[in-house]
Amino acid sequence: MARAVFLLYFFISLILCMFFTYVKNYQMPFNYEQIFEVSEIFHYSFYLLVGVLSFLIGYCCVRLQTTTVSSVSFDAAIDRLHKYRKLFILAQLFIVFYFFSKLFVGVEYENGEQYVKNYRPLGDKISSLLLLFQSALVVFLSKHARDRVLVISCSVVISFMFAWIDASRAAILPLVGVVYIFYKKKKYVQFSFYSMLLILFYMMAIVGRSYVDRIGYGALGEIINTTITGFDEVFVWVISYFTAFSIFQFAYVTRDALGEYTLYDLLYSIVPVPSFFWGHVPDYDNWRADEFRPMGAVSEVYRVSQYAMYCYFFVVGCLAKIVDGIKTNTLKLFALAVFLMTSVMMFQYNLRTIQWFYYLIFILFLYDYFYFRRRV
Repeated sequence: MARAVFLLYFFISLILCMFFTYVKNYQMPFNYEQIFEVSEIFHYSFYLLVGVLSFLIGYCCVRLQTTTVSSVSFDAAIDRLHKYRKLFILAQLFIVFYFFSKLFVGVEYENGEQYVKNYRPLGDKISSLLLLFQSALVVFLSKHARDRVLVISCSVVISFMFAWIDASRAAILPLVGVVYIFYKKKKYVQFSFYSMLLILFYMMAIVGRSYVDRIGYGALGEIINTTITGFDEVFVWVISYFTAFSIFQFAYVTRDALGEYTLYDLLYSIVPVPSFFWGHVPDYDNWRADEFRPMGAVSEVYRVSQYAMYCYFFVVGCLAKIVDGIKTNTLKLFALAVFLMTSVMMFQYNLRTIQWFYYLIFILFLYDYFYFRRRV
């Protein structure tokens, strides 16, 4: 399943990238459709196609025993986690407190008006992991109605904060678990409602990126109005940002040799230790195409060498096989969601950020192997 998800995402992104470049009638992020021709996209995509081949080789090289282990049902997994209910509720309260604290610290007042000191005061590496855990909390606390109301309410509030204040596409993460729960419970009205809310928040985040100061209610009204009145245009923009932008970004960085990324930067990005353990911390600004765009992990590794990028795709293929080797339904779905997220992020975010999600996938696999399987 993880292999199919990765290949589907890549080829849809490539096809849409070529389509938008050919027709040039739809405005892409950063006007990418105007600065490339289809022949250029095809040229730079060749390196990625070789990377996809490396991905498939990595997937086939991993051997996992999958025939003698039964899967644990969704309800059984939730029942096992229910004994940690109070701990999960405390975690939920901590997450809400953490994000509101970051917001209040990031807001200042001047001449009676409030403004955000940083362009994105909520987002950082810890926030990304907490957003992912927030999505999982919805599943963990889905057994009782009161717990569901609490965690879904918190998810909506946090998602709205990230869509409005941070204009971050990560705003959809808290709602992913909500959508999944209602789908699992076959409550299709609620499933449809929260799916639409998820799409709306994602579109708000994309629109909000053009606003330097988004904290005011006037800016919020404009963002919502633009999202609704220009729904068709914004929707195409969202689709392109999620798919074609990944190919455009790699081609842009590769063609113009933007940013700086060395073998030392690569080691720094994949070794999971805090920055203060390193004698020399690389300048993250060198890992960017410009002020607004990171190079992306694939482009970063390609700047070291083509072979380093092919090795990276090989490792991602191994991780895809690890995801498919998880037998517990709930853990596998969660790992698959993380893997899909990293499949997008690897083209659009730096490797130093993404590596933590790769380690999370491996931890989920080990937890499934040594804890759940031992009890089957």
